[in-house]
Amino acid sequence: MSSDDEDYEVGYGKPPKDSRFKLGQSGNPKGRPKGSRNRVPSEFEDNRLRAIVHDEANRLIQIQDAKGKKQYITTKKAVVRAITVNALKGHQRSQRLFTELVGETERIEQQERMANFEGALKYKEAWTNEKARCSANRLPPPHQLPHPDDIKLDFATLEVTIAGPMTKEEKVLWDRWTEIRNAMNDEVEELQACYGEDSDDPEFLQVLEVAKQALFVPNLALGGSRGAMQFLECLDRTKIDQAMQSRSKRRRADRRSVTAAVCVAVGAEYIKRTT
Repeated sequence: MSSDDEDYEVGYGKPPKDSRFKLGQSGNPKGRPKGSRNRVPSEFEDNRLRAIVHDEANRLIQIQDAKGKKQYITTKKAVVRAITVNALKGHQRSQRLFTELVGETERIEQQERMANFEGALKYKEAWTNEKARCSANRLPPPHQLPHPDDIKLDFATLEVTIAGPMTKEEKVLWDRWTEIRNAMNDEVEELQACYGEDSDDPEFLQVLEVAKQALFVPNLALGGSRGAMQFLECLDRTKIDQAMQSRSKRRRADRRSVTAAVCVAVGAEYIKRTT
């Protein structure tokens, strides 16, 4: 053993000589695995990261409003609210960020609205032409859903409204409630024929007003309101179906009022939802 080895003290920054890297020999003989530096994350890892970001963005947190009332909002909403508050306080960076967020959001919404409008316009034109072709060749008209006549386009606002069924299931609902609404309209006409359209009889006016109120929800639903149609489907239709079946009876006195049955069902559902 040399004198240098005897004088060498192992300590901080002085590892044992026998455990140190040999001169000219790599500490990692195999080297870096090929492609590890530019490795693309797997699809599983990418999806997992998106799921984590989504969960965090939609995580509920508790905050207090200006009145000290506690409420729960999502993380993403809290961040946007913080940016908005700071922007209103005059923070230039927050103002710039808020302006960029609003501008980007409006740009994306406009693109989506335009794409939706153009798609609906092409669909409507294509099936309108097909309907005309069938008519010219004396062929049965196509039964396409949604029907091109039910697609309402607003060229000023680029809004698209579907005032009719979009699926076979919705078609069944539309046909059922169209039949019920037609029966209600027939009852109103019968009532007006009985009393006279210009009658000022208080009983007639009261019944007529109730009939108009009963027709409001079916008219709204058949006009394209999905919310109103969902409300109608929640009704107890037992009395309504019985009244519809009774319309086939010859004697008017044996018939049940469809309008009254709808009024009762709508009122019962409204009370159930509000109490």
